[in-house]
Amino acid sequence: GINAEYMGTKRVYIPLPEGMTRRRLTEKLLEGQKYNFSEADWETFITLTEKYSGSDLASLCVDIAMQPIRDLGDKALEVTEEDIRPITIDDFHVAVRNIRPSVSVELMGTMERWNACYGSSA
Repeated sequence: GINAEYMGTKRVYIPLPEGMTRRRLTEKLLEGQKYNFSEADWETFITLTEKYSGSDLASLCVDIAMQPIRDLGDKALEVTEEDIRPITIDDFHVAVRNIRPSVSVELMGTMERWNACYGSSA
């Protein structure tokens, strides 16, 4: 028989976020954190996160935000929030080595081909 739950289900391919979208998502994810990236820093960020999904960016931001706390070591339990240094671009460089994109170029090609054959257009 026909699965009634499946009828009418749309299969929509959502591509990876583009550069400025990755920046805006990251700014939103880091909202409330102390950081100050220059435009050059953001350009580097956009380049190095090219294959990152929204979920990858969320994981990356958690790692970025943890770097200043990790640097405190054993003192982390003794300091106030004001004592924690702001996030720097160096924290991003450490995090991007720890958190890699979860989607390979090969998988992206497979998903795009699948979408061309089976995906919904609206």
